[in-house]
Formats: sequence, C-alpha cells, structure tokens
Amino acid sequence: MLNLTFIRHAETTLNKSGIFCGRTDCDVTLEGLRQAKNLQGKIVPRD
Repeated sequence: MLNLTFIRHAETTLNKSGIFCGRTDCDVTLEGLRQAKNLQGKIVPRD
C-alpha cells in the first residue's frame, strides 16, 4: 500500500502579507520557523 504525506512550506513574509507566488524565494517568518521545527522528527520512513 502506498502512503503519501503532503507538507506545504512554512509561512513566509510574502504569504503573511497576502501575496502568493510560486517561484519567488522569500524569507521564512518566525512562525514559519516554528512550523518547521514542529515537524522535526515527525517525518519518519515506514517499512
């Protein structure tokens, strides 16, 4: 059986201001850093 997990990027300065674009590199906010840290260790391979 195939398991897929979708994870979006963390909050960025642009999407926090309501600007959504898919090809621009921008800074991650402090909330985005918290979101990323929250995932740390939760993504593990399954056999």
